[in-house]
Amino acid sequence: MDYRLTISNFIQNIQFSQLPAPVIQQAKRCLLDTVGCILAGLSTPIGKSVVELSSLFPQPKGTSVLGARRDVFPLIAAMANGFLANALDADDGHRTARGHPGGVIIPAALAAAELKDCDGKAFIEALVVGYEIGLRSGLAINSGEAYWGSAHWATFGATASAAKILKLLAGKEIHALGISEMLTPTGQLMGWITAKDIPMIKEGMGWAAATGLFSTMLAEKGTTGTLTLFDHREEIAQISSLGSDFEILKLYFKQYPSCRWTHSALDNMLAIIREKGLDSNDIAFIRVKTFKEAALLDSKEPQTIEDAQYSIPFVLGAALAEGSFGPQQMNEEKLRDPRILDLARRIHISIDPDLQEKFPESALAKVEVETHKGEIFIKSDEKVKGDWDMPLTDQELKEKFLSFSTVTLSAPQAHKVLRLIENLEKIDHMKDFFESFS
Repeated sequence: MDYRLTISNFIQNIQFSQLPAPVIQQAKRCLLDTVGCILAGLSTPIGKSVVELSSLFPQPKGTSVLGARRDVFPLIAAMANGFLANALDADDGHRTARGHPGGVIIPAALAAAELKDCDGKAFIEALVVGYEIGLRSGLAINSGEAYWGSAHWATFGATASAAKILKLLAGKEIHALGISEMLTPTGQLMGWITAKDIPMIKEGMGWAAATGLFSTMLAEKGTTGTLTLFDHREEIAQISSLGSDFEILKLYFKQYPSCRWTHSALDNMLAIIREKGLDSNDIAFIRVKTFKEAALLDSKEPQTIEDAQYSIPFVLGAALAEGSFGPQQMNEEKLRDPRILDLARRIHISIDPDLQEKFPESALAKVEVETHKGEIFIKSDEKVKGDWDMPLTDQELKEKFLSFSTVTLSAPQAHKVLRLIENLEKIDHMKDFFESFS
């Protein structure tokens, strides 16, 4: 069977009533996590920039920039929410697709849902469709030597989600995906990591969200496209398993607002500190052994919060100095904190060949803490908290959401949004969801 027909049938025929309960719950977890990241992203420099830009495109009864009280042109709303979702680098990810789907797929789906005012069940269907198509696109695109950024492949998921919500006729969703193939942002991830100069837009995920929605709108109006992405890569992308095996269940969710490659080191360091009853005053040196890509994240004096998100020394230093690591630690003021910078200078990074062999399936680090007394404590784990095989609990995700969302919302507002997402399938009109932010 032509894979295009398999994809079309999957998008057209998937129904909420047929989805397994764990898949439905995971879709709601994805929405909760991404919305929390969007709301926290409003306080960042890139967040402030995109909100200011979005104000140039007002549209009465348009679509929402969440938490910013903006009704704007739908493509601009998708763009803004996409950049906001990834602003703190705390959004969900997939190890073998090698990137972040939610910050692209969900902003496009939100804009489409507000345009269509679909119900919650239809929105869940669209999220599942988007993640399944998007993640399989990532498997196909990142199956070679090149390491393409999330925007390049997650655009296909954004397109599929929007196509499901806007109810494109059978065949038109394939044209939409073909249009996306021509328009999707391209950027090889390791370029700016190697240069140690992280751009504010990072992987370009906001523009990818807008591209996915735009591609769907073009196809809806009759524009054609040619989908070739999966040619000769159907098996790698696991197209035949659409609807029976769900990649959405293999996501990771982050505990911290930083590159996932920093998390194993952070978890291991914090575990040593807790177990041995240490604090920042006890630390002489910290040695981190990890895979070569993560070893590049070694800046001891990051100049921007984006650089800080990709700095193992800063992340560990901030957690040591502050006793925790969340949105409150990832701000420009902390970049100049002498306590954090002093601790960051004590952190040394090297490459471990054994951990290199386990990447990208695992992103691990071994941590060695040396105290001023000459004591040495070592810790390493085979799993990172939040990965699909060691997941955050629903309660842990709720706590993360409340921590992130209350950067912008009041606590009562945040709890209201939380309850709506927990009961998403009971919402008759998604406009009720969007109104909860005002």
